[in-house]
Amino acid sequence: MKVKETIAFIGDSDKTCNQLIERLAAENYPLVLVAKEGNHFEELSGQILNRVPDADIEVITCEREGCWEADVIVFDSSVDFNTALVGKIKEVTNQKILIYVLDKTGQPDSINAFKSFQQLLPTTQWVQLTIDPVSHDIQIAGDEKAKAVAEKIFNPEVYASGN
Repeated sequence: MKVKETIAFIGDSDKTCNQLIERLAAENYPLVLVAKEGNHFEELSGQILNRVPDADIEVITCEREGCWEADVIVFDSSVDFNTALVGKIKEVTNQKILIYVLDKTGQPDSINAFKSFQQLLPTTQWVQLTIDPVSHDIQIAGDEKAKAVAEKIFNPEVYASGN
């Protein structure tokens, strides 16, 4: 049996990311939720464990540790893409797949910040996951190899069907 990728989520986790986290937990993906002050990952983790007691979820507070543990790192649109974050994660993200989740209402400023951040981590493979919050349609764009991994993990047909 193939071991599933460990996936870290970094950000404030909006409703869209919560749905992804819940689906991946139910599909037995090992998850690392990087919680910041005021972040509700602890509460979300508890809710998921009540529904899926065997879920493999770890909540931590360090971006570096979360990225080190993960094979795939997911950033939601709330992440402050800055040089301090690059300094924390650059060494441990080498050759990893990084995914930026954006809903269809994404702001141009956050997209531009993401693109600048992307250039600061040249040894990573990037994917942009755009999710329509109403229809649940997912569009995946980016590096071909990383895109194939993202499509396997986030399976746009399954997500859109609500299964």
